[in-house]
Amino acid sequence: MNLYFVFEGKTEPKLYRKWLQYLLPEYDYAQTLEDVTENKYFFETANGIPSCYDIAVNAIEEINGMPIFDYLILCIDAERLTIEERLDEVNFEIQSKLVEKNIANLNSKCDFKVIVQNVCIETWLLGNSKIADKQPERQKLREFVKFYNVAELDPELLPNSEIFGYATTAKFHEGYLRELFKEKKINYSKTRPGDAQKEYYLNELIKRTNTTKHIDSFNSLLDLCREMNRNDVFA
Repeated sequence: MNLYFVFEGKTEPKLYRKWLQYLLPEYDYAQTLEDVTENKYFFETANGIPSCYDIAVNAIEEINGMPIFDYLILCIDAERLTIEERLDEVNFEIQSKLVEKNIANLNSKCDFKVIVQNVCIETWLLGNSKIADKQPERQKLREFVKFYNVAELDPELLPNSEIFGYATTAKFHEGYLRELFKEKKINYSKTRPGDAQKEYYLNELIKRTNTTKHIDSFNSLLDLCREMNRNDVFA
């Protein structure tokens, strides 16, 4: 079984490259399409929305030309939209582009899955309760925790607030995560997600969604891996 991932952003491929080693230990990363044989996952990365839709359509054309993939998976942020609204947009944009470019629909052997990160990938990463100290030293982080404590409350419901000066909710979630990392004296950036790539961090996210039902959209990734995994790594 082979998987073709299309990522909206540049952080996800770095995280997934590590996470899939733990979630799908029987599968290996393929650097090129020519390297795809059996039990492989291949990555393509876009530069945000809407360019990820063009990449997904190109992937459909490639998969139809070499039908060795069982899944095409688009990983995308919900951002200001609900999950349902983003899914509707994905379906509309891809179908429109397929018609526009006169490309056939994805072959029936390959399933198309969409993983919507609600609100963004940093929202999932806020779900590690152990990254948050009960009494943080940094003033900015203390203000964030007083406003909304992500260690106790669902990060997916963390609203934006004008008082913190972030233009969007996704930017606020990223800023909150950076402050949590700074408190631990470790770094986080879009291109260098650091400890978020590690197995202990992933395990805390799995534990959070299993025990609290928080970061529920994270289950879209876990459910996909459960479909093809023979090892119980989700307990």
